[in-house]
Amino acid sequence: MRFFQKSIFLFCIFLFSIPVFSATMDARVRRVPLELTEKIFSDPTASDIFALAKNLTNGLSDTSAKVKVLHDWICDNISYDTDFFTVGVGEQDPISVLKRRAAICVGYANLMYVLCYFVGIEAPPIAGWSKGFRYPGYLREQSDHAWNAVKIGSRWQLIDVTWDAGYVDYKTFIKHYSTEYLYLTAEQFVYSHLPEDEEKQFLPKQKIRSHEDFEREPYLPGRFFSYGFSLVKNSPNYANKIEGESTFEFGLSKQNVLLSAELSGKSRAVPNYTWVERSGKSFSVTLDVPDGEKYTARIYAKNMGNHRILDYIPISVFENRVLPAASALLSEKKITQSEFDYLEPSYFKVEENGFYYYKEDVFDTKRNAAVLKILKLTEENTNALEEVVHFDVQASGEYAGTQNEPNRFPEAYRTFNESNNIRLVFPKNGSVVRGETVDFSIVCAPFSSVGIVVDGELTLMQKNVKTGRFELSFTIPQNAQRVAIYASKNKTDYAGLLEYAVVDPKPE
Repeated sequence: MRFFQKSIFLFCIFLFSIPVFSATMDARVRRVPLELTEKIFSDPTASDIFALAKNLTNGLSDTSAKVKVLHDWICDNISYDTDFFTVGVGEQDPISVLKRRAAICVGYANLMYVLCYFVGIEAPPIAGWSKGFRYPGYLREQSDHAWNAVKIGSRWQLIDVTWDAGYVDYKTFIKHYSTEYLYLTAEQFVYSHLPEDEEKQFLPKQKIRSHEDFEREPYLPGRFFSYGFSLVKNSPNYANKIEGESTFEFGLSKQNVLLSAELSGKSRAVPNYTWVERSGKSFSVTLDVPDGEKYTARIYAKNMGNHRILDYIPISVFENRVLPAASALLSEKKITQSEFDYLEPSYFKVEENGFYYYKEDVFDTKRNAAVLKILKLTEENTNALEEVVHFDVQASGEYAGTQNEPNRFPEAYRTFNESNNIRLVFPKNGSVVRGETVDFSIVCAPFSSVGIVVDGELTLMQKNVKTGRFELSFTIPQNAQRVAIYASKNKTDYAGLLEYAVVDPKPE
C-alpha cells in the first residue's frame, strides 16, 4: 500500500478558506467501541484500522454512505497539525496520523485512502494545487495540497477531508465540520483544486483545465454551488481589468438567499463601491475602483432565516459585551442558570489571535442550542453572511479610477438586501448634492408605502400605477446631513432601505 510522502505538501496549511457551510455528522462516528478507540489512538496496527473501518460501515450497503461516515470520523477525530509551523512536517502515514491525532493534508488523504481500502472502496490520494486563502494568483512550481478521488459505482467523486475538518487561524486549528468538499462534482471541484495529473480531473477531454485555465478562472469554494450559484457568460475571471463602472453576473437558482458584496484593498474595506441587484434566476454585481491599486471584490450570501453560532468573537467583544449581556439575561430570567453556564466554557481564548473560538461538538445539541439562544438574545450577529466567491479587480492602464470619490453607490441597509423584488432605478450614485433636485425611483413590491427621510422627517413617494415604481422629485435641503429611503408594509412601521451621502455642490 503506497502513501504520499510528506515533503511535497509544504504549503497546504496556507490555503484554508474559513468554511461556514455545515451538515449533519453521521452518529456512527461516536459509536465506535471504547476499547477500539483507545487502541486506535495509542498503538494502532493495520488490523485495528481494518476493525475501525468495518465498525463504522457495518450494515451500510450504499457506497456513498460508507464514504461519508469515514469522512465524518476523520473530521471529528483528526486535527490539523499546527506543529508544522515550529517543528516541521511529521510522518504522514495513517499509523503516525492516528497516534498524533493530527495531520497535514497529505496525512488526511492517506488516512481516508486506507479506511476506504479496508471496506473495498478505491480512494487514491491526489497531489495538486489549490486555491483559497493566501493563494497568490498563480501556481507555484511545487504542488501544495492533497485530496482524494473516491470510486462510487462507475464514477469518481472528489473529496477534500482536510478542508472539511476545519480551518487554521494564524497557528490555531479551529475544528469546524462541513461537507462542503464532499459532494462536489468534478466540474465544480476543479474551480478550487487542480491535480498534477490532468487525468485525475475526471473531466471530459473538452473540459480539461490547463494551468493557464486554472489561474484565469475565479476561485469558487464548495459553498458557491451549495447556494445555487453558477457562472454565466459575463462572470468574472480571477483577475479583472476594468475601464470604469463594470458589471459582473452570476446565475442563482435559489430564491431565499440574502446577498451582499464588498470591495477591499490591502489594508482597508472601501465602503459603497459595490452594488448588487437580483433579477429572476440571476444577479449582478456592479462595482468601481477608487484608484489604480488592486482590489478584491467579495460576494457574501446566507439562506434567509438561518442562524448559526459564531465561530470566533473578538476578545474585547466577548469579555466586555457578550458575557455581561448574558449575565443581564440571567438576572432578567430570560435564560436559565444551566444555559448561562454553557456560554463561557464553550469558547477558548487565543491571545495572540485576539479571539475566542467556539469548541465545536456537533453532537452536543443541548449546549449548542443554549449558546445560540444567548447569542441571539444578546443581539450578536448570528445571521452573518459568508463569503461565496471573490475576485480581483484593477483599473486598466488608461483608467485611473474614481479618484477616491466617496460613496460610489448608495449604502444598502439589511432590509433592502433581505427583500426580494426590490430594485433601485435611480439615483444609483451614492451621494446627492445640497440644493439640487433629484428624481428618486424604486421598485418596491413588498411594501405599500415608501418615502424619503431627511434627518428624521419623512416625505412620501407616489406609486406610478403604470410602472409600479415609487417616484418622487425631491430637492435636497441645504442643511441635510443624511438622506435615506424608508419603506413600510403597514404604513406605520418604517424600515430603512438605502442611504445617500449629502455633499456640497462643486465650485464652478
